Amino acid sequence: MNEKVLEELIELRDRLRKETPTESGRTATICTDKALQSIASNMPRSLDEMRNLDNVSKEFVEKYGKQFLQVVKRNIVSNDDSQKGYQMTDNQASVLKELEKNLVDINRRNKLLYLAKSQAKYSQDLFSKDYDIRDLIFGKKGQITICSHTTRDSKRYTAFSSILREANRDIREKGRNDLYIGYPFVKGRLQGEGFEIRAPLALIPVKAEKTPEHITLRIDEDRSTLFNNTLILAYHKHNNIRKVLPDPEFEDYDRLNFLSSIIKHYADEGIMIRTKNGDIDVIPFKDYKAGEFPRYEIGELNLEVASVLGKFTIQTSSIHKDYDQMLESNEINDLLNNLIDAYEVDAYDDTFYGDKEVKNDRSQGDVSERDMVYINDLNGSQEMVLETIDRTKELVIQGPPGTGKSQTIASLIVDSVNKGKTVMMVSEKKTALDVVYSRLGILSKYAIQIDDIGDKESFYKQIDDLINIRYTPQQCSEIDVISAEIDAEIGRLDDVARTFFTPNEFGIEPYQLYHCNDKIPTYDNRQYEVYKTLSQFDGITRMRYNDLKGSYDLFCSQYSTDNLCRYKSYIENCPILPSFDKGLKNFDLRSMTDDMERVSDDIEKWKNKFFLSRIFSKGSVNKEVREFVDRYMPNGNNKELIGQIMQRGFGDVRYGIDNYEDFIRTNAAYEGINDAQRDYLDVLSVVRASYPEGNIANQLLYSQLINWHIEEFKKNNVQVFNTIDDFNNIIRRIQELTTKKKELSIKRTDCLLYGELSTYMNDVEKKGCKELRRRVESKRKKSVNLFVKMFSAQLFKGIKIWLMTPEVVSEIIPFERGRFDLLIFDEASQMYREKGLPAIYRAKKVVIAGDDKQLRPSSIGKGRFDPSSDDEDDDQDAAIEETSLLDLAKSKYTPVLLDYHYRSRYEELINFSNYAFYRARLYVSPNVAEPDEPPIKMHIVNGVWADRCNVKEAKKVVELIKEFFERRRNNETLGVITFNINQRDLIERMIEEECNKDRAFCARYEQESTRKENGEDVGLFIRSIENVQGDERDEIIFSVAYAKDSDGRFRRLFGMLSQEGGENRLNVAITRAKKKIQIVTSMKPSEFDVSGITSKGPFFLKKYLEYSYDISNGDKEAAKRVLYSFHDDQDSGSSVRFDSEFEEQVYDALKDRGLDVDTQIGVGGYSIDLAVKKNGRYLLGIECDGKLYHSSNSARERDFHRQKYLESRGWRIHRIWSPNWWNDKEKELDKIVSIVQSLS
Repeated sequence: MNEKVLEELIELRDRLRKETPTESGRTATICTDKALQSIASNMPRSLDEMRNLDNVSKEFVEKYGKQFLQVVKRNIVSNDDSQKGYQMTDNQASVLKELEKNLVDINRRNKLLYLAKSQAKYSQDLFSKDYDIRDLIFGKKGQITICSHTTRDSKRYTAFSSILREANRDIREKGRNDLYIGYPFVKGRLQGEGFEIRAPLALIPVKAEKTPEHITLRIDEDRSTLFNNTLILAYHKHNNIRKVLPDPEFEDYDRLNFLSSIIKHYADEGIMIRTKNGDIDVIPFKDYKAGEFPRYEIGELNLEVASVLGKFTIQTSSIHKDYDQMLESNEINDLLNNLIDAYEVDAYDDTFYGDKEVKNDRSQGDVSERDMVYINDLNGSQEMVLETIDRTKELVIQGPPGTGKSQTIASLIVDSVNKGKTVMMVSEKKTALDVVYSRLGILSKYAIQIDDIGDKESFYKQIDDLINIRYTPQQCSEIDVISAEIDAEIGRLDDVARTFFTPNEFGIEPYQLYHCNDKIPTYDNRQYEVYKTLSQFDGITRMRYNDLKGSYDLFCSQYSTDNLCRYKSYIENCPILPSFDKGLKNFDLRSMTDDMERVSDDIEKWKNKFFLSRIFSKGSVNKEVREFVDRYMPNGNNKELIGQIMQRGFGDVRYGIDNYEDFIRTNAAYEGINDAQRDYLDVLSVVRASYPEGNIANQLLYSQLINWHIEEFKKNNVQVFNTIDDFNNIIRRIQELTTKKKELSIKRTDCLLYGELSTYMNDVEKKGCKELRRRVESKRKKSVNLFVKMFSAQLFKGIKIWLMTPEVVSEIIPFERGRFDLLIFDEASQMYREKGLPAIYRAKKVVIAGDDKQLRPSSIGKGRFDPSSDDEDDDQDAAIEETSLLDLAKSKYTPVLLDYHYRSRYEELINFSNYAFYRARLYVSPNVAEPDEPPIKMHIVNGVWADRCNVKEAKKVVELIKEFFERRRNNETLGVITFNINQRDLIERMIEEECNKDRAFCARYEQESTRKENGEDVGLFIRSIENVQGDERDEIIFSVAYAKDSDGRFRRLFGMLSQEGGENRLNVAITRAKKKIQIVTSMKPSEFDVSGITSKGPFFLKKYLEYSYDISNGDKEAAKRVLYSFHDDQDSGSSVRFDSEFEEQVYDALKDRGLDVDTQIGVGGYSIDLAVKKNGRYLLGIECDGKLYHSSNSARERDFHRQKYLESRGWRIHRIWSPNWWNDKEKELDKIVSIVQSLS
C-alpha cells in the first residue's frame, strides 16, 4: 500500500466531508477507510478500474471518483519519470501532423470510399436472380450458394475464387479477415471539397466455403457488422472537422429498419443521404469505366441498394484518435521526445553495416548470469540485447535473416517478466506474432495475442483459458545457485584469457612465448652450461621481452656480433682504451708512438737510477707522463693513468695504439646499442667464449631466457594451467548448467506468471475478478475494447505478456504514458513509422527489432489516383518505399547486431546475402559435409514473358511441387516465391486446375497449405517477393519469370526490383530456405542484360543468378569469385592458407601423420583454422588458441558460444593450447588422431 497516497486520499476525504452538506446536518460519509486503502493499494488509472475495486461503491465513483483519481495519477507521475510528459516543440507537432495525414488513404483507390466497378481479386457484384442476398444478411437462410462451377457460372466462380484467395492470404499473413458484404452503397460527391464517392454503408462479415463444385456464404458470427467509419473520416477531413469517430459496430438491426437505421446513423454524423421510393430491393452493381461515373453536385449523395462481396480493409480510427490526443495535449513521453525531430529521414543510410558501424561492444566483459533469465539458447549478441536494455530505455535490434530474432524477443520478454515488468510486443505481421508466441513454449498460455479486434471469439477464448489455468507448484529456487556456478566457470575461463592473452610484467602475452622456440630438453648439456651462466647475471632475467627480442635480433647478425664482441674483448684486454682521444688520426698515432717511445725510454732510465736520484727526478718523469696522458688520453682518470704507466709501463698503451682504428669502429657500434643490449652482450660474450661458432651462442642464450620465463610463468600460474587441462569439462559443465537453468527459468516464470494471474484475475473473492469471470461466461459479450476498458486493472496486472498489432494497441490499450514497462516491435522495417508512435507513447522502454536490409513499407496506391487506370493491380503500381519505424529509430537508439546465422543448413544458402548485403559480418558455420546434391539447383525452361508472367515457369513450378511431395522423407516444408503478383496468381490458378484433375494431389496440397506446428504456420505458401518476410521453409522454389518476349526481346521490366531499395526484396526472398532452393528461370545469367541500369536490384539479381548457376553446376570457385566481387577482400587463390605459424606447424604435423587436412574452412566472417576430412566429410575442426583469443574479449562469446554454435551445426571442435603443443607435440597429435579414429 502506498502510505503517502493514502494520507492524501484521507485529506481529500476530510475536506470533502467539510464541504459536503447533508440533510441531517451530520458530516458526510464520502467513503470508508477500507475504500481508501483499496484505492491506495491498487492505484487505479481510470474510473472503470476504480469501480472494480473491493469496498468501493458505484455511487462513490460516480460522485467523487474523478477527484480521488487525480490524487492517484498525480502520484504515479511524480514517482515515475516515464510517466512525465514533455512539451512538444513546434517542429515535433508539425511532424506529428504530417504523419497523421498518412494514416488513412483519402483517395479514390480506397475501396471503402470509391468502388467504381467490380475488380478482380477485390470485389464482385452479389446480385443474382437465383437468390436474394438479404435472406442471408437478415438470417432467413443460414447459408447461400452464390455460384456454381458450371459453364454458365464459370466466370463468377473464377472471380469469387480470386477474392477468396486474397482474403485467405490476408488471414494467414496478417491475421485479419477482411471478407465482407458491402450493402447498401452511397453514390455521389461529399460535401466540402466535392470528393467523388461510391462507398459501402454497412459491412456484413461473412465466411465462405469453396469446393470444386460451388461457393457458399454464411454470416460470420464471430465478427460484428460495421458502419463505414472511413467514409465518416473522409467527410471530417474534407470539412476540417475534428471530432471523435462513432463506435463502428452496428448491432440489433432487422430487415425492416436496417436501411432507415443506416441513413439516420450517417445523418447524425452530418452525411445526408437521399433515398427514393422503391429503394428497397437489391439492384445490380453497375460497373463504371473511367470517365463514365455520373456527375453529381457537391453534397449530393444517393442511396444505391447494391451488394458486393469484397475484401474491404478496415482501417481503425483509433490511431487517428491517439494523434488527436497527443496534438491536443501537446505532450509526448521521453521516448518520443528522443525520436521525433524531422519528417524526412534517410531510409537508405548504410552506416550500420559500413565502416562506421556501431559494433557489438563485447569488450566490456561478460554479462552476469544473475542478471539474465532465458528460455532459449542465446549467443553473445543475443545476450547483449538483454544486458543493454537493462541500462538503456531505447534499443534497436538489427536482425538479419535467420539470426534468431524471434528467440531473442522471446527471451527478452521472459527476462523482463522476471524483473516484474509488463511487456507488449507489436507487429503488423501475424507471422511474427505467431512465431514469438510459439517460441514462448508452455509460457505462451499466459500471453494474450490479439491481431484482429473484430474476432471476439478468439479474444474471449483466450481470457477464458487464462482464468481457468490449472497450476502445479514446482521447485525452482536453485536457479540463483546455478547462475552463480555458471559465473564461476566463466570466471575460470576469463582467468585463462587474462593470464595467457594479456601482456604481463615481461611485456608480452605469455602464450606467445610458446611460439618463440621449442622446449629445451633437460639432457641438453650446452643449454645446461648456459643455464649456469645465467645464474651469474640475474639482472638479465628482469629484461622485458621487447628488449630481449631486440637484443636477440641484433646479435643474429654475425657482423654485429663480431664487432661488439671484439669491443668487449678490447675493453677486457685493455681497460685504458676508452680513455684515448676519439679523434686521433694516423699521424697522431705515429706521433703518439714516438712520444710513447721517448717517454718510455725516460721511464726506463729513471727506473735504473739510484734510489735518491729517482726520488729527486721523479717529478720530471711524472710531468712527461702527465703531458702524454693529457695529450693523447683525455677521456680517462689522469691520476690513475699516470700511476699505471709509471708502474707498468706502456704495454696497454701500445696494445691500444695497435688496435685503435678497430676499437673506434667497434666503439661506435657499442655506443649505438641500448643498455639492455649491453647487458645481453655481457652474458653473450661469456657464452660465446664456449660456443664461438656462428650464431649458436645467441640462439642458446635466447632460448634459455625464453624457457626461463616460461618456467617462471608456469610456476606462478598453476591454477590456470589446471583450467586449461579441464577446459572441455568446463564447457560441458556450462552447457549442462545453462540447459538446467533454461528448464528452471521456465518453471520460475510459470510460477511467477501464475501468481500474477491468480492475484489479479482468478481471485473470486475480489469484486473485479468475480465480475470479469461473469462477463466472460455471459452469452452476450461486450466488444473487445469495451471489455478491456472495463477490466483494465485486472488485465494489465494479471497478464504480463501482450502480443498485438499497432491498430489493436490504439483500439484497446488506454492512452496513458508508461502503461507498459517494455514495448517490443518486430518486423519494424515493414511498419510505417506513423503506426508505431502511439504504442511508444504507452511504454517506458522500447526495443525496435528489424533489418534495414529487408523490406520497407511500400506506398502502393497511397495518396495517388490515375484516372486512366481501369485496373488496380498492385504490382503494376509505381510504388514508393517509405520510411519505416526502424529507419526512424536506427540512428537515434542504441543498436545491437545479431550476427550468428542459424537458418540455413548449408552455407551456400546464405553466403550470397552475407556478402552482398551484410559485408560478410554474419557468423556462418561452414558445411560439415557436402550435400548429396547442390543446395541451390537451377532449372532453365526457356519460357516467354507475356502479360507480366511466364507460363512455362509456372508449369515447372507445379511440377516441382508434385515432385516435392513424392520425394520428401522428413515431412519438410515448402514455399514458392515469385518476383511479381501476376506470376503468383498464374501459379495459383494452375495449382487449382491440377487440383481439379488430381484429387490425391488436391488433398495433399490443401493439407499442406493449412499445416501448423506448435501454433506456428508452416504450411505451403505461394507468395510474391513482397510478402515473405519473416517466413522460412525447408525448401523454396523461385519463379523468376523475367524472360524474352515472343519477339525475342528482353525488355528489362523488373518492376519494384528497379526501385531504390529494390535489392532488399531480393535479400528477403533468397534467405527463406533452410535446406534447399530451386530456381526456375528462362534464361542463363549471362543473358540477363542489366547494363546501364543504375538501380542495384537488377544488378544484384543477375549476380545472384550467376552465383546460383555456379553452385548448381558444382563450380564453387566461380561462386566464390561472385561473392568476393562485392568487396576488396579477394581470396588469395591458394587452397592452403594460415593465420599464424602455429597453425602451419600443426598442419604440417597432421599431414605427416597421414591425415587429410584443410585450412581456413568457411566463407565469410566465420572460419575454422583446420579441419580433418575423410570421405568428403569433416570429422574434426581444430582451433589454435592465439587468433581465437584476439577475436573477442568475452569468455562467454569466445569459449562457450562459438563452440556451442559450431557443435549445434554438426561440428566436433578440438582446441590446441600453445603450452600443450610446446610441452609435448606428439601427445597432442596422438589426441587428435585418437579423436579422428573414434569418429571414423
